[in-house]
Amino acid sequence: MDFIPCEIDHLVTFIAKLGKAKDTFRYFNKRSPEVIKSHLLTLFGVVDGERCSYGHLEWDPSCRCVWLGICVLPDFQGKGFGKMMMKELIGRAKALCVMDLALTVDKGNSVAMALYEKMGFKREKENESNFLYKMNPSLGLKFHGQWGPKVDEVLLRNYFQGKRFGTWIEAGAAAGGVGSNCLFFEEHLSWNGLNVEPSPRVFRLLKNYRILKSSTNVNVALSLSNGVQKFKDISEECTLGSENGSLCHSSFHMSELELYKCKFEEYDVKTVDYETLLSENNFSKIDLLSLDVEGEEIRVLQGMSACDDQTLPKVMCIEYPYLDFKELLEVTSRLGYQYDFVSFNNAFFSKPGPKPNDWFGSTKRMEWDKANKRWIIHVPGEKT
Repeated sequence: MDFIPCEIDHLVTFIAKLGKAKDTFRYFNKRSPEVIKSHLLTLFGVVDGERCSYGHLEWDPSCRCVWLGICVLPDFQGKGFGKMMMKELIGRAKALCVMDLALTVDKGNSVAMALYEKMGFKREKENESNFLYKMNPSLGLKFHGQWGPKVDEVLLRNYFQGKRFGTWIEAGAAAGGVGSNCLFFEEHLSWNGLNVEPSPRVFRLLKNYRILKSSTNVNVALSLSNGVQKFKDISEECTLGSENGSLCHSSFHMSELELYKCKFEEYDVKTVDYETLLSENNFSKIDLLSLDVEGEEIRVLQGMSACDDQTLPKVMCIEYPYLDFKELLEVTSRLGYQYDFVSFNNAFFSKPGPKPNDWFGSTKRMEWDKANKRWIIHVPGEKT
């Protein structure tokens, strides 16, 4: 069997030939064939020049999963063509870093259930008429972000499964390797983006680490406006980490750095606002803004107020512990974003639209324990 992209005119003909197969494959009963334009992937299986099977992968943000749909024309059933299409779709899903692959099947369709289970799907839920099956075809992916689950996995599973050729800005890119929120998308899904790091010392590490990558490294500070400002950098000896430099450390953050006996040095750095950063580097749209600029986050967001909806990022991941969280919610709301959830020290925002009932990697907000001078992280399911 050969696999070819599905064209709408041939799909109309295929649907007309389904006959009784429409009783179990009801996807197009209430959908126009035009829906395939929004699919991650839509295929025909071809045998002897005839389109005999159909399959698709469709991202659904309302349940943060990718739906797999499959159908074989009646005259070609029972010949293994459904299994071939299923195997092809699972392989394509793996190539697209899909981690939550789902399908539903009627309770009476024992033949289909046997196939799905043989292919690795596990039954998860049921209602009166059908079962929900799921699988993770992308086990073993290497992520780079902090925490567990790592930030880049949280981003992938909640927003970007199957999303190829996206764009990012990672402001506070640090050395660009361990701890990076965006490197995974460059490595696995052919994204391109901007790694922004103001510290000259850290920027040298970033350039060396990402020298063979396609992304662009920019030695500026993302801020409210264009100009030159004093940047307070952290010495390499700081046990809290030498990547805590900022244009404006909060008093609380400074007290924490002093607690860890950090040493500082100041120098002038070039600052740019969000729109200037894009125009100077020939980017017109951004899928993901990862914002970790040690207390300057609110001012960066304020500098985005004049941007149109097409220029603003679709998703924002913002480090929040050194911010007034209420102010963060107000500023992002004015920009047209919806607050989604918190995972450890990052808050996630996206444009209004369908949202899942549960977010992968969600935690409660971090709290500072004044008595013991440490951060407390509440993870769902843990006793506190």
